[in-house]
Amino acid sequence: MKTTILILTTAALLLPIHAQDKATKEKGAKHKPHSKHMLVALLKKRDTDKNGEVSKEEFLAGAKDPAKADKAFAKLDRNKDGKISKEDRPEKK
Repeated sequence: MKTTILILTTAALLLPIHAQDKATKEKGAKHKPHSKHMLVALLKKRDTDKNGEVSKEEFLAGAKDPAKADKAFAKLDRNKDGKISKEDRPEKK
């Protein structure tokens, strides 16, 4: 009986820690700055003229904070051609 109570108490104490770690990992996975999936989603959402590229104007048009968006655009435009496209995908490591 004591063993069962000890096991249940331990499980009850560890469960919130496990759930928090899992949520942190999932949140972190969504916000990787240069993930391939994020780039594809960005192209679908912001490419208003459907040419397969997101110009700086298209990118900034949906921005809540233009200064942060400008910095983000500079990071995402890896080849510095003034647009975000599939060529800006991160290199495989």
